[in-house]
Amino acid sequence: FHRLSVFVFFSWCSWCASEVVQMQRVTGFSSSTMLILLTLCVLALLGAWRQEQFVRSQWRQRQTIEEQGEKLSERSATACGMQAVAERFCASVLSVRDDFRVCVEDVSVSALLGHSTLGRSLLDFVEPTDRGRLAAA
Repeated sequence: FHRLSVFVFFSWCSWCASEVVQMQRVTGFSSSTMLILLTLCVLALLGAWRQEQFVRSQWRQRQTIEEQGEKLSERSATACGMQAVAERFCASVLSVRDDFRVCVEDVSVSALLGHSTLGRSLLDFVEPTDRGRLAAA
């Protein structure tokens, strides 16, 4: 894509230059005036190209954010469903993050253990022989 853009740019510049030379013959403007006109044309084209690149990058970023939002809402719906099933069939449910830290305190679990579980690692409550297996899962 980049090579095509550069080719189109130089083609356009050469066409502009030929038009400026033809305009100079017809109108009789000086060479410096025509050079200024050609420079302004090239700068306008460069500005338009940069603006297009900026708008395209913003569009790509919006597309990526929308895709990530869709994936996140799908995962969130799955997580909510799994949590509803677990709460229905289990007396206590611990919500943990990726690092096994408890992120939502369950009052029944805290009462059973005798202290708060919020922010503590789930690995603290597991037998030392089972910690490796749980961390690996």
